[in-house]
Amino acid sequence: MAAEEAVLGLDTSCYTTSAALMDLHGHLLGDQRRLLRVKPGHRGLAQSEMVFQHTRNLPDLLEALDLSGVQVKAIGVSAKPRPREESYMPAFLVGLGMARSLGKLMGLPVHRFTHQHNHMFAGLWSVGKPAPDRFLLVHISGNPGAPASTSMQASSSTGWGWPWACPFRRGPRWKNWRRPLRKPIP
Repeated sequence: MAAEEAVLGLDTSCYTTSAALMDLHGHLLGDQRRLLRVKPGHRGLAQSEMVFQHTRNLPDLLEALDLSGVQVKAIGVSAKPRPREESYMPAFLVGLGMARSLGKLMGLPVHRFTHQHNHMFAGLWSVGKPAPDRFLLVHISGNPGAPASTSMQASSSTGWGWPWACPFRRGPRWKNWRRPLRKPIP
């Protein structure tokens, strides 16, 4: 039996290290994730602490992925927070560095995506909706209500676009999750 072709997705965002495999039809084959630890009494993490934890977590998560019967054909990675020239956070360099290294060693293409777009695609994927050619997204996560205009574009080398942009952002797990508000929204 031939190995199932898949895309490896990596994301090292502000509070979670994630790795996943998705087949070429958009079906999730497996995922591993680990929340970053915030010290008791603290309200967040410095970028240096995020980088340290991602550096320790990512190899463990990759080792835990079941690769039996799977042939990885490409790697997708969150390379930066937003699709803007000045968008940068050191936490994303861990995933990007791992993706580039694995891509070089395995002879695989590495596709860079933004964390913001991956949230958008994961939301569409989790409800089973196809992505329209062009739409407006309001992503509220850390950056209050930053609008992003997006267009669907397939990669010239593989023809892959959505949903392979988001194999590591899995919507259904968080579908009924609610974050308690600190202040009521007027």
